[in-house]
Amino acid sequence: PGASNTPQTVVVNLTVTNPANVPCDFDHDGDVDQVDFGRFQACLTGVGAPYTDPACAGGDLNEDLDVDAGDTDLFIQCYTGPGGDADPLCVF
Repeated sequence: PGASNTPQTVVVNLTVTNPANVPCDFDHDGDVDQVDFGRFQACLTGVGAPYTDPACAGGDLNEDLDVDAGDTDLFIQCYTGPGGDADPLCVF
């Protein structure tokens, strides 16, 4: 109050976006690493053996209702290592 340059206006732009849904990033930390592989590995069922744990749906990367070698190949395609930038399109 009382200042010769009052009031002042400052323009602030804020963009809020949803984080990308990244296949294989099970811990949602932006990379695909050994922590994610541990969760994926716990869901491995084998060819034609459907997973029963709903938490394993994210491991069914080729959407054939099991978690097997085909899904493992896709997981490896998405692997970035710790701190890497996960690619939301890595399985497409």
